Amino acid sequence: MMLFSCVKTKESINNEDLNLFLSQSISKYYATKDQKHLLLAYNKLQYNKDFVENGLVGKNSLPIISLLLSLKKYDELEKLLVNNITINKYNRLNTLNTVRFLKFKSSDRPKAESYIKQSIEMIKDTVNKVPKDSLLYADYFSMRMFLVGKENTLKEIDSMKAVNKNYSEMFYESILKDNIENYPGEQ
Repeated sequence: MMLFSCVKTKESINNEDLNLFLSQSISKYYATKDQKHLLLAYNKLQYNKDFVENGLVGKNSLPIISLLLSLKKYDELEKLLVNNITINKYNRLNTLNTVRFLKFKSSDRPKAESYIKQSIEMIKDTVNKVPKDSLLYADYFSMRMFLVGKENTLKEIDSMKAVNKNYSEMFYESILKDNIENYPGEQ
């Protein structure tokens, strides 16, 4: 049985099966905190032709990004994002800045924070251009969390809620605050 599973992992995996496998593996990891789920998914990733030849493409981009972030493979993910032309510029730059923050936060905190500040400025500019896009605030507060921590970010959300009645209670509690509270990591 072990021989069969070893041989099976070396077979190529198509995009649809990879997407499902990555999503399941990441969910199992967050449920168990057992890194073997991530390592198995990373191994499978190496047998996907599109990933090997093109990097981040199609609907597998998000689970691949999540996998590499969870494995703290920041250099690899940074290179994939820099070389990517299929993800829209806004999402790519926000993700790239997050990766660079995580990469440098222990060794060069000011440099790490500069990447987050770049994203915050980009988000503010985008909010000014598209003020009705409420989900931009999820991006904004996620970036703020990197700078000020979860607790202070939750307080900032409460402050916004007190003065900005344009959004519902559900938006503040179930979207913005849940996004921050459920962020994996020590922020």
